[in-house]
This record gives sequence, C-alpha cells and structure tokens, in this order.
Amino acid sequence: MTEIIRFVDAVARPWVNGRGTTMVLLDDDEGSGWTYRVSVADLSGRQDFSTLPEVHRHLVFLGPGRLELVIDGSSATLDPFERVEFDGEARASSLPSHRAARDLNIMTRRGAAVARVLLTPTLDIFPQPSPDRLVAFLVALDSTCAVAGRGIGELDVVMVPEGRMTHADGPILFVEIFARESRGIAVLEVV
Repeated sequence: MTEIIRFVDAVARPWVNGRGTTMVLLDDDEGSGWTYRVSVADLSGRQDFSTLPEVHRHLVFLGPGRLELVIDGSSATLDPFERVEFDGEARASSLPSHRAARDLNIMTRRGAAVARVLLTPTLDIFPQPSPDRLVAFLVALDSTCAVAGRGIGELDVVMVPEGRMTHADGPILFVEIFARESRGIAVLEVV
C-alpha cells in the first residue's frame, strides 16, 4: 500500500522569524537538521518571510485570491497554483488578497539536495530506480485529487515508490528530490 501523509495530522510550528506559522508535511530531519522540507504556510496580511541561508525555495501559491510577493525588491503577483523559486537568503515578503491564504513550500539545502517540481492535472508515472533520488511524492492541491482511483484529501502527500506505476488525477504537484551530486534527473518516465 502507498504511504499517505495526511495534512490534517500536521502540527503547526512558528516560522524561524516568529512572524507566521507553517505545517511541516515532510522532511528528513532526524535531529541534525533537514536536507529537504515540505510545508504549508498560513498567510495573513503583509508578512516578511524568514531568511533561510543555504536554502533554495519553491513556493506554490494555494489561494484563495492572489498573492503579491516582493523578493529582493522585485514584485510578482501569483494566482492559485502558480509558483516561484528563490534563494532562502533573499529578502521576501508577501501580501495575500484573502486573509485565509496559504502557500506550499518545497525547500532544499543548497549543495545537499535539489528538487524537481511539476504541476499537472493528471499524471501516469513510473519512477525508475535511482541511487540519487532521496524521495518522490505527490501533493494533492485540492479535494478533487485521486491517486490510483482513491480519493485523497487536500494537501495530503502521497509517497511514490520506485519501479511501480502510479496514476494521479489532480491538480497534482509531483516532486522528486535528488542528492545534489546527482548525475542527472532523467530517471523518470512520465507517460
């Protein structure tokens, strides 16, 4: 059976800078720090993001409404399911148009791991075995998602095993995280 990490079981934690909260869905922290982390942050009003040295961030805006971002002085406006990448050292702030907005963060330690992120409405995937892949998973971006015909909850994480076909209907975010020393990420077959 495929492992599912339920969003409803996630525990809220304060941001590093104390100016918000996040729900950690998945990481590899075993007491000595993490190489990768997947979390959902609540966004309410203008907020400065925590500075995270040596971290690369993928941010997917979940909605509702729109999200105005300022990253090192450059502005961008995101609609739901649009994403942006930036370095953790960047000075970043957000202003959501709706007070119940959220974003999904996929973060990797620079020099230790790299993430490949794909947003898709449907996916048939057969991950080939790779010694460089640390983890592969799907994130359900709304409550209409199903994996292998089984409904899953919004923001649930479904682990994708190597060497086994997985079918998902979305909107789905597919993420693979590789060791930085990876010889490439062409080890995935998307059908």
